[in-house]
Amino acid sequence: MKRISRIVLPLLIVVALPFTSCKKDSDDIPMPLIDYVIATYEYSDEAQRKEAHRDSIDFQYDENEMLIKLVGENMQGIEISYDDAGRVERIDMPGGYYAKLEYSPFILVTWDGNQATMQRYWDENEPSNDKKVLTMSNGRITQIDYLYGYTIPQKGQEMWITEGYAELEWSGGNLQNFTVYWLDDIFKSGFKSDKRRSLINRGNWFDAKIERNYDPSKTEPEYTLDFQAVITYDDTPNPFQRYTALGMLYSDEMFYLFLSENNAATIDITEHSRGETYEWTINFSTELNNEGFPTSITLEEWDDDIMWFTETWNIFYMD
Repeated sequence: MKRISRIVLPLLIVVALPFTSCKKDSDDIPMPLIDYVIATYEYSDEAQRKEAHRDSIDFQYDENEMLIKLVGENMQGIEISYDDAGRVERIDMPGGYYAKLEYSPFILVTWDGNQATMQRYWDENEPSNDKKVLTMSNGRITQIDYLYGYTIPQKGQEMWITEGYAELEWSGGNLQNFTVYWLDDIFKSGFKSDKRRSLINRGNWFDAKIERNYDPSKTEPEYTLDFQAVITYDDTPNPFQRYTALGMLYSDEMFYLFLSENNAATIDITEHSRGETYEWTINFSTELNNEGFPTSITLEEWDDDIMWFTETWNIFYMD
């Protein structure tokens, strides 16, 4: 049986993009704001143990209808800040996400032309050694470079190495292909995690300070194809596209839910790991209300006719 899917890699970040509200094609009704989401999650592992979770997540906005906070029954809370241009510049998780932390982590975003650099901080005085550089074209992310910082002991000099990168291909406003390449040595480090990251049961990257153990001194790093996702879509409008801050938080596992104009129908995944190749498909179903807006999105992942993972988001809109 294959291992759990790990769509994308730790801290895949989606930054603020030019946004046009999703609309119903037939009568041009603007997509309403989400009031809250009730999410349910069930997962079976290789030993056939099962776990199930449920949470209700409230969406809170400022006077400009910008999402500024998420509050759940089982979460500490997420706070979002924007710059004057309406771009996400900081996401705080005071005290942690689900697990209570002694530090107060956050994501900091800096902008430079068509690139955004994102770095997580454990607290105000302790930056992590992880960065992402996102390159955009025509308002779409086309490449993500994953950087790792290290210090040369002899010189005491901090250096950054590109430990991996992702290529994104678009068509018709939807992300069609997502391909990830890693340094060869990453496969030996045990760095990548199988912990699934869903809306309500995330293996949150804030909760662990991870050190790499590969050699960053190679002058000619070699990158290996690690992961590829090919996505198809239905013709329903995506209710989450406007929430770019959610893409920053959850696109480790759910990037197709936040980037594209339509809702995913299928995602065919190929993953290469330690000499083995895994292939599987995740199927989606979307239910609509009378106005044509999604009220429920369900994803199901199967393996050998056994339900491996399912998650449903029941969506409730503001009046």
